[in-house]
Amino acid sequence: MEEKELYLPVKQLLESKGYHVKAEVKDIDVFGVKEHHTIAVELKTQVSLKLIYQAIERQKLCDKVYIALPKSAFKSHQANIRQFVYLLKRLDIGLIKVSDEQAILFMESDGFDIMRSKKQCTRKKKAVLKEFS
Repeated sequence: MEEKELYLPVKQLLESKGYHVKAEVKDIDVFGVKEHHTIAVELKTQVSLKLIYQAIERQKLCDKVYIALPKSAFKSHQANIRQFVYLLKRLDIGLIKVSDEQAILFMESDGFDIMRSKKQCTRKKKAVLKEFS
């Protein structure tokens, strides 16, 4: 699947949520506006550090940022998908999965609570401290 094939399904997803959507607005692959709320989506065919950098740059301009990837990109990173999703959560970047000409919201960006995350890992932290001692 090519990058340009991701556009129409992502556009349809965002329009179904009430956004007015356009492609390639000031280097942003997909840009949407709903009332005064802005959204940016970076379309890529595979996961890369460059993609993460682009998404972070878009956060300076937009209220919400998403990465849209084809189903094949999920398969190629199957072993590390949990870590990738966790990274996106920490960066407050949403994830859209595109398959069979349909886009679905795989993960919403709702902000990341670092203290809550640390509380959930207290058992692991105790194990590290015990081994250190």
